[in-house]
Amino acid sequence: MADILQLRGPRALSEFRLAKLVASLQKIDPGVRSVAAEHRHFVESASELSAAERSRLERLLSYGTPAEDAKGDLYLVVPRIGTLSPWSSKATDIARNCGLAKVKRIERGTAYTISGAGKDLSAALHDRMTETVLRSYAEAGRLFEHVPPRALQLAKTPIPPLSVKRRTIASATMAWPSPLRCPSTG
Repeated sequence: MADILQLRGPRALSEFRLAKLVASLQKIDPGVRSVAAEHRHFVESASELSAAERSRLERLLSYGTPAEDAKGDLYLVVPRIGTLSPWSSKATDIARNCGLAKVKRIERGTAYTISGAGKDLSAALHDRMTETVLRSYAEAGRLFEHVPPRALQLAKTPIPPLSVKRRTIASATMAWPSPLRCPSTG
């Protein structure tokens, strides 16, 4: 069974961007008082890392301004469950090239801690096409769920023959107003 390791990362947003985020969230919920944002790294390994391997991994994932502790509601924005982000692919390759062969995958999320919110602000913090919002760190293990592919299912709608398609196009062309129709020759 794979081990899942969670490591704190640096601040995810500058003070300027945090101020802009607070202002936009206050338009949704005026009770929002503050927002903190930090990166979190989630590491799936084939087995438990040795002390030397863990130290190497921590050094590898040490960059940027350290995040401060924050109090409030957690919104953990991670890549959409079931997908593999480009950041993950590159970070995993780098870790393996640094001798961390046990590392199967590294993924990064952004932990937003919002104080004073009375509403669910998930929609304002993520792109629902590419990201998922989790409400606890314990849920992050879902990033590494391995789901077998499903069988291909074909549509039961018959495809019309080419002659029907041509008639449909011809009738649609004739339905256009006359200025758009091609001039007839003759």
